[in-house]
Amino acid sequence: MILCAKTKQTSFGHTGCMVKAILSQIDNIKKPVAKFISTLCLQWWSISGKYNFTNMSRYMSYSEQAMRNAYKRGFEFSAFNWELIKDHCSDELILAFDPSYIFKSGKHTEGLDYFWSGQDQKAKKGLEFGCLAVVDVKNIPCWQQVCR
Repeated sequence: MILCAKTKQTSFGHTGCMVKAILSQIDNIKKPVAKFISTLCLQWWSISGKYNFTNMSRYMSYSEQAMRNAYKRGFEFSAFNWELIKDHCSDELILAFDPSYIFKSGKHTEGLDYFWSGQDQKAKKGLEFGCLAVVDVKNIPCWQQVCR
């Protein structure tokens, strides 16, 4: 396990150290994948504009094609999130799910269906996405994972 120095660190430095520590705990992760995820986690917050491969390659040390290839390979974020929760949360946890509805017209949009709109109190045509969160009852922080 990689330990962060107890010195004055910026939030980027702390995040980078935390990401590296979590990645070191995950079994069967290859070094290039760990390097890409570390870079992605740190640089994600500094990107302005749209989050597409062309724009992201302007802010990162990876080319557009390298980023496309890395995304195609995939990454087991559930293992990453589980290690984050184990390391930084107490033993009293609650899972919370918050579904949200988005209006979308058309016939060819993937996932288009009728979903419950809490605001209108009826099923409406559109898309639904949700936020799955782990709430730490003792320490109060909430780790979120946006789902589709």
